[in-house]
Amino acid sequence: MPGTPNPVLGSDALTAAVSLLAAAVAVVLAVRSRDAASPRVLALGGGVGYAVLAVGLWFVVRLVAGQFSQYSASAAEWVGIVLLSAAVVALHAGLALYLHARWRYLTPLAALFAVTALLAWLFLRVGGETDPLVIYAILFGPAVPLFFLALAAAEYGVRVVVG
Repeated sequence: MPGTPNPVLGSDALTAAVSLLAAAVAVVLAVRSRDAASPRVLALGGGVGYAVLAVGLWFVVRLVAGQFSQYSASAAEWVGIVLLSAAVVALHAGLALYLHARWRYLTPLAALFAVTALLAWLFLRVGGETDPLVIYAILFGPAVPLFFLALAAAEYGVRVVVG
């Protein structure tokens, strides 16, 4: 169908499998590294590393697929978009890592799994009428940290009630 992104891996099933694997690896790394450094250092380093990998995936896929020629934005505009997107992605990953490392909350990690799977799924698809990096960074990404905080608050409430 015109305007629908196509999976760069050849099939939706393979794209979904790779996306879920990427999400599982992100969460396993978060759990295994929670005691490696202070929560703040882990949040900063993990958030930046996560953003570099996520935005790097988006960039490499579009570079290999030759998609940049269809964009009308200038190079300076794209640098701004990429930096904004990286900041949004780093914020939500860093927040999930901090909440887990500081208070051992699990719900933000479950949400990080879902967000990572979604981002990988979107970034492994090319074509279509809009770019997922721009849409995510401007419309959906800023709400993710609020969602993580709401989940952490709910988990805190359950911990208080259960004891």
